Amino acid sequence: MAADAYDNLYVCNPGLGSVLRYNAVDGSVDTVTRGPRDVGFVHLNSLTFAPDGRAFVSDSGSWGEDDGRVYELLGNGQTQLMTMEAPRFTNGLAVDPSGRYLYVVESRFGVSRFAIETHTLGRRETVLPTAGRVPDGLAFTIDGGMIVSFYQPNTIWKVDPDGRVATLLEDPQASMLAMPTNVAFAGDRNRTLLIANLGARTVVAHELTESGAHPFRPETPLAARSCGAGPIDSTTDEVVSEDERRGGR
Repeated sequence: MAADAYDNLYVCNPGLGSVLRYNAVDGSVDTVTRGPRDVGFVHLNSLTFAPDGRAFVSDSGSWGEDDGRVYELLGNGQTQLMTMEAPRFTNGLAVDPSGRYLYVVESRFGVSRFAIETHTLGRRETVLPTAGRVPDGLAFTIDGGMIVSFYQPNTIWKVDPDGRVATLLEDPQASMLAMPTNVAFAGDRNRTLLIANLGARTVVAHELTESGAHPFRPETPLAARSCGAGPIDSTTDEVVSEDERRGGR
């Protein structure tokens, strides 16, 4: 989930196959999109904002099928396919503190990134291969380092800006970490790392010495009809790029 400049909260609900929006003014919940028309999302997963207000969402696809995709959510309720170049169970998304790159977790590969360009994304760059592990979520520290959670084994990595990897937390017995998924920062000076655990249905906290980067909370076209102005029309079309029509990403 992610919040915009008006405190509206956008939530990926894979059970409904929809992105929902909680209206901070009146508490109502409406549907932003149900995905591409006649197709929908296979396994809706993660959402993040870029500083210019663009919203990216991951569709993991089916495990082992390598059919994951990244979409952009448009203000008219449409979804635009952005890339199929990170298909190996497309999972957690995050924009780095510079606002220049969209980082994508592939649970069957590792972490990749794409330059955020006007109306498109750049080519895929490998950032962190994680062979034999199942990464799930990520968040950035204020200096551009990464915190990466592993659904299996029960581990959290810290990756320095220069690429050095250290194990921050591990729990072979799953007494505290049990299938960790998303991670986020909160608390005093943004130094409390919150870790969601799917296996235990818990959220645990771990204090760090460095501060986390605040996610971008921009003004966004998705909020154009929020704040009591009524729900977005949930009838959606997929907008396919020229590259996709030619068989590219």
